[in-house]
Amino acid sequence: MLKCVYTPSMQDQTRQSDLPAGIEAALFCACFNLRKTARAMTQFYNAMLQPSGLLATQFTLLAILARDNPTPISALADALGMDRTTLSRNLKPLQRDGLVQVAPDDTDHRIQLVTLTTDGRSALVAALPLWQQAQQQIVAQFGAARFPTLLADLSQQQIVAQFGAARFPTLLADLSAMVALTQP
Repeated sequence: MLKCVYTPSMQDQTRQSDLPAGIEAALFCACFNLRKTARAMTQFYNAMLQPSGLLATQFTLLAILARDNPTPISALADALGMDRTTLSRNLKPLQRDGLVQVAPDDTDHRIQLVTLTTDGRSALVAALPLWQQAQQQIVAQFGAARFPTLLADLSQQQIVAQFGAARFPTLLADLSAMVALTQP
């Protein structure tokens, strides 16, 4: 078996010595590492869900709609942690395939409601065993006992990023209470 080993050339060493002080720390950037992990996770879930024809983002969107059906588009965007423009772009293929419907609210036409259709519910139910298999593999690899802590840590980081570290202690107490409610 041929093994390829990278050895820096003199030119690479010169370039490295010209790097600004502290640049190596950028490789430990939380944003970079979380995005890299998120891309890998998304690729894994997409591969596992491929037989269903749904992407991981679509599966999650349909799952939220199954729980909160119908949902105002702004509330759905908040639940997914994305802006309305990105959500609208993600909804288009689901609308095209008849899995969701977007229409004005009957009482307030300024509000757009997203509704899971019967076909959307069927697609979600068909994809659920594939998602469960993917989820079980991830939990097993990470460790079932550690997995809830991972989710809590990620939620804490989301709160810090969204609301700032100054509000973190109060938000942490609220989050801890929420996590306690989800524990068996």
